[in-house]
Amino acid sequence: MIPVFRPLKDRAVAIVWSGLAASTIGEDLFRVAVVWIAAGQIGNAAGYVNAAQYGAMLAIGLLGASTFDRWRADRAMMGAKYASAVLALLPVAGSYVWGVSIPLLVLAVMGLAGLRMIFTPALQSAVPVLVKDRDALQAINGLFDATWRLARLIGPVMAAVLNTILPVIHFLSVTAVGFVLSGLAVWAARDRLIDPRSEEHTSELQSHLNLVCRLLLEKK
Repeated sequence: MIPVFRPLKDRAVAIVWSGLAASTIGEDLFRVAVVWIAAGQIGNAAGYVNAAQYGAMLAIGLLGASTFDRWRADRAMMGAKYASAVLALLPVAGSYVWGVSIPLLVLAVMGLAGLRMIFTPALQSAVPVLVKDRDALQAINGLFDATWRLARLIGPVMAAVLNTILPVIHFLSVTAVGFVLSGLAVWAARDRLIDPRSEEHTSELQSHLNLVCRLLLEKK
């Protein structure tokens, strides 16, 4: 077996990776769809729609990083993916009411970019918990990096195939399915993504808080 694929022998790693692959390919399919839809609606100004995601990533990265670091990795990852699915479906739902809506498309683009800034650090913090062996850790980092790179190729190819059977707006529906599958994959492997030390720290903190509350109540 190719060394980079060895971590997939671990069932939990294979589940997390399959979810990552589904969502990453979906994101690149989303990017293609956004460009096609925006170009069809506003022509050369379509570049501004795609550029909006970088502003969102910068804002979330600078303003929210310290807050998101306190979240438990599995919850942050699941929350980010389920919220991403909802955002991806907003322009689809809007198309049935108002037709293709550029404001909804911009909202979805910015929202997905911001949620990516929550998911990616959470995944990076969960990998050492998921795989403790140093050699396996290097292999899984290489596997995840290769997945992101391959998605850049698979996404456009999938778009070309889907274009023969689906309206472009429903590429976003396919993207939403990928996000949901990713969230379910994290849920399925959540026991391996939780650092026991953080759980112990949380339990100790909760005990201290309960003690303080009891003391305050007794004084009253």
